[in-house]
Amino acid sequence: MKVLLVIVLVAVAAGAYYIYRNPTIVSPLVEGTPLERTVRETLGTTRVYKWRDAKGIVQITDEPPPEGTKFEKLEYQNDANVVPSVPTKNTKK
Repeated sequence: MKVLLVIVLVAVAAGAYYIYRNPTIVSPLVEGTPLERTVRETLGTTRVYKWRDAKGIVQITDEPPPEGTKFEKLEYQNDANVVPSVPTKNTKK
């Protein structure tokens, strides 16, 4: 009985760790529910929407675009480091 309990606890811990390291697995399951914001905050992700307005200018917002607009949903880990690239001498203009 004790061995079975240990196996179950290890399996639950491994599953929780996997979900923690891969938050995009959970996001579709809770999308549109009251848990969505809580899960994203807990897992440390940010969702943004990328779309083009009527003038063709790219917009990136935290709210969905107007109805009928094509958009792309992007999720980012809050602890990810993003460093812009630096132009080099060999960069063509």
